[in-house]
Amino acid sequence: EVVERILVASGLDIESANTVIDWGTYLDLYCIFEAGRIDKKKLITFWIKFFDRAMRGTVPERDYLTVLEQLVRGNALKDPSATTKLFAEMFQTMMDKAGCLDEQRSIVNEKLADAFEKEAIDIQLLCSALGR
Repeated sequence: EVVERILVASGLDIESANTVIDWGTYLDLYCIFEAGRIDKKKLITFWIKFFDRAMRGTVPERDYLTVLEQLVRGNALKDPSATTKLFAEMFQTMMDKAGCLDEQRSIVNEKLADAFEKEAIDIQLLCSALGR
């Protein structure tokens, strides 16, 4: 699911058999996950779309906690661990403190984007969280 989210967030149509990752997309992904450097607005848009593939405006708690845990777990572990769950919970706490969650603890895209923009949440934590 994480790979699909990364591809969708990059603007790729994962339903099409003709979809290819062009050089520009490859470089963008490299800059996000390996170098950790890319235009800030582009990076914010990427992570908002990563969490909310359909761009509905909010992401339920169950969904984002799962994807955060999977992001940090990568392929190294078959099942969630205490450490990967802790990362998800800690990131949730950061979002809550930055005012990014609604009453049901769902992410509000607009508020998360604002928190990234104002650096209330360090977006580089997500860039460096990708598990192997």
